[in-house]
Amino acid sequence: MTNIDKIRSILIVAGSSTRRELLQICVSSRGFYVDVVADGSEAIEKFELGSFDLVLSDLQNRHCGGNRLAEYIHENNEITPMIAIASVESHAHPQHEMVLHNPLRMEALIRAIRVLATA
Repeated sequence: MTNIDKIRSILIVAGSSTRRELLQICVSSRGFYVDVVADGSEAIEKFELGSFDLVLSDLQNRHCGGNRLAEYIHENNEITPMIAIASVESHAHPQHEMVLHNPLRMEALIRAIRVLATA
């Protein structure tokens, strides 16, 4: 297994349907398996059914914010890295390995995924 193979499946958590679609297209076009949900509660349900190699989550989402989701994932699955997408004034939970700020640039996102894949 090469280092880039460490990350094969990515769970995207984003409240905006437009953002979910754009992220899914961008990430899946790079060869990753992508599953997409609208909020943290749905993400927790997905984790109860299986696992992912990486979680990409908006910090601000309904029902269960990105920081609460980070706490849940790291309490129940210590090895899954997380990338938070945040507005400049938002503060990510320390469990997020990386924070990308809006406006999100897709090149920066792919670079972040590659960095975590080779860590």
